[in-house]
Amino acid sequence: MRPADAAALRTAAAIGHYEPCLRLTLSLGDAQRAATITNNLVLCCRTAGRFDCALRYSEMQLRAAGTEAARGKIQARMRALEGEKRARQEA
Repeated sequence: MRPADAAALRTAAAIGHYEPCLRLTLSLGDAQRAATITNNLVLCCRTAGRFDCALRYSEMQLRAAGTEAARGKIQARMRALEGEKRARQEA
């Protein structure tokens, strides 16, 4: 197996593990852990080229952000994701 294929499989597996963890963490009301898991999901989705998925989890982060500074960082990352998504579509 090529290294890139192995990496793609690991990323897909990570997403598959993080999503149920996020649901459980949210059901328990643990906002801090949910924020960490959501961030990991954004990164995994981005790595996998699943930009819609990454943007969806970024929206969750934005709604949960506690400060204006945090919202600004999330919005900047969302703009970067939108740009990557457009570039990938145009390629």
